[in-house]
Amino acid sequence: MQRWIPWSGALLCLVLCHVADARAPLNCSRASGAAGAEEEEEPQDVRLLSKEYIQPISFAFLLTLVVGTLLEKAQIRFLPESLIVITVGAALGSILQVFQAFPTHVLHDVSAPAVNLIFLPLIIFESGWSLRHKDFVAQLPTILVFAVLGSSIAILVVGSLIYATGEYHGIKDRRTAFTFASLISATDPVATLATYSSLKVDPLLNIVVFGESTINDAVAIVVFDIMNSDEIYGPPCTVVVADEWEMFAIISAGIAKKLFGSMGVGIFLAFVYTLILRVADMKHSTSMEILFIVTSCYFTYSTAEQVHMSGIIAVLFCSIFMGIYIKPHLSTEGLHLTTFFIKELAAWADTSIFLLVGIDFVVTTGASWHFTLWVMLFLLIGRACAVFPCGLLANCLKKAVAKCNSREPLLLSGRHLFMIWLAGLRGAIALVLCLEMGEWVDVRGGPGTKQTLINTTIAVIVVFLAIFGGATQ
Repeated sequence: MQRWIPWSGALLCLVLCHVADARAPLNCSRASGAAGAEEEEEPQDVRLLSKEYIQPISFAFLLTLVVGTLLEKAQIRFLPESLIVITVGAALGSILQVFQAFPTHVLHDVSAPAVNLIFLPLIIFESGWSLRHKDFVAQLPTILVFAVLGSSIAILVVGSLIYATGEYHGIKDRRTAFTFASLISATDPVATLATYSSLKVDPLLNIVVFGESTINDAVAIVVFDIMNSDEIYGPPCTVVVADEWEMFAIISAGIAKKLFGSMGVGIFLAFVYTLILRVADMKHSTSMEILFIVTSCYFTYSTAEQVHMSGIIAVLFCSIFMGIYIKPHLSTEGLHLTTFFIKELAAWADTSIFLLVGIDFVVTTGASWHFTLWVMLFLLIGRACAVFPCGLLANCLKKAVAKCNSREPLLLSGRHLFMIWLAGLRGAIALVLCLEMGEWVDVRGGPGTKQTLINTTIAVIVVFLAIFGGATQ
């Protein structure tokens, strides 16, 4: 099977060339003068693109790999890897800004689709594929308490504080306040575990933090999609007159529909992939196994988005079930290489995202530090209101279960809860969701409101990584 891949690619090229040749003679006499000019301009455009974009970005990527390796050898662990990448990206952004080689609108046009369609599916898929399922299931009640109840509390507290203090920072619209709270309140699994991976933290703490940061993304994404959609609130200029309890019921129904619908799509496709691998029996071709599994994350994402579900949630649950049921159908070599390949692709995607964050941190326009400081304070308060009560509730559940089973419970200590509160780092998902906010934000909050929220999101990612990422040590 491997032998016909190059031939199929060559055949495709021949077909495309044949189609191009068939179309070319139609206006040949009229366009002969312009053809020569286009042939001269095309190499110049390629060289310009390579010089101003590809070369500096690839150099910055290589520099982050070298710097990260040197710091790891020197055992300098108080600097998170994500922060190093952001710093290199900020330096690159400063250079590009001096030479005016990277317009802000180009950055936003590139960042949103690149992060959302290319990088994020890989990162989410790897987190589900590499999940330690036995530990995850053992701590699932605790994880759900923190992820579902804790995220809901954090969103309500942060959104309420932003709305109540609107006179001081300018965000006075309630829908804007709670939509932004839904995307900025959720912790990021990549940013958090990038810091935890280099530290020998307690296994209980590690699985709880990982599970919480992974599942609460699903909650935050669903809440954001509902709040950002005009299906419930109507056009931006419409004043909603519905009763608050009626609105709460509509939003809750929308959240449940999107959450469980996305989970259903992901789980269904996971079993379809498992059946295909079982019937096709690709154990004789390791490369086919790897390519099939990696490509499946993009097919899952696009399929879920096409049926108006969350692609991120679908990919997450698809990868979790694929990690359980597909691994027995892979060869031993295929399993190890697939896990390694997915992990390295996710690391590449993670580095690329934080590199874009660093560039964006420098080149974005519009002052928003006043609002950013308020948001940071509200996030710390909201995180504390979520973590400590949920920790007490989780310990009560652990004691009740242990009493029934006559076993000693693994309780979360005060130090564990403090570390969970400290692990509230933000990352790629918050940035993606903020870039996806609709134009209704500027309509309801005034021109420049969306840009202020984007700037605030980037600043929160950078500052929290710098302060809490280093303080984890």
